[in-house]
Amino acid sequence: MVASSLFLSPFFILTLSIFQPQYCTRVLSLATQLENDFSYMKVVTNATNLPPYTAEYDYIVIGGGTAGCPLAATLSANYSVLVLERGGDPETYQDLFRAENFEQQMTKEDDGEGPVERFRSVEGVENARARVLGGGSMINMGFYSRGEKEFYERLKGEGGVEWEMDLVEKAYEWV
Repeated sequence: MVASSLFLSPFFILTLSIFQPQYCTRVLSLATQLENDFSYMKVVTNATNLPPYTAEYDYIVIGGGTAGCPLAATLSANYSVLVLERGGDPETYQDLFRAENFEQQMTKEDDGEGPVERFRSVEGVENARARVLGGGSMINMGFYSRGEKEFYERLKGEGGVEWEMDLVEKAYEWV
């Protein structure tokens, strides 16, 4: 075990409560019992400042975005998990969650440090991707596109993955 401190961010607790609700109460209860002694956990904000570290993990998840965080939360129920995310803590960007700042966040110039990375696609379309823990959902006000049934059927017809539409619908409702 490595001695260190841990910040239980609201995003972590939210992710845990959505994807592993049965563990949320246990984590918060354990935190209280241990008087916030999380010496068995390690949270690092800048890995380049650390000495060489030799711990082993069952899984290393690259990217703490909208797929990486839930995957890590799910895996962490039974395994040791390390999440590597190039972006920062969303709580350090106060304007991220304010609807009135959405346009500003998505259009301001990319300084290489903020939560939004501006880029131009191969087709020449201006776009933005997240550079923050939580991924795209942190910069797009939580919007998502729901694929139509015909889209999944077309994928199946083109030799792609066969989707069980009942499970797809349940997944959408769950999210």
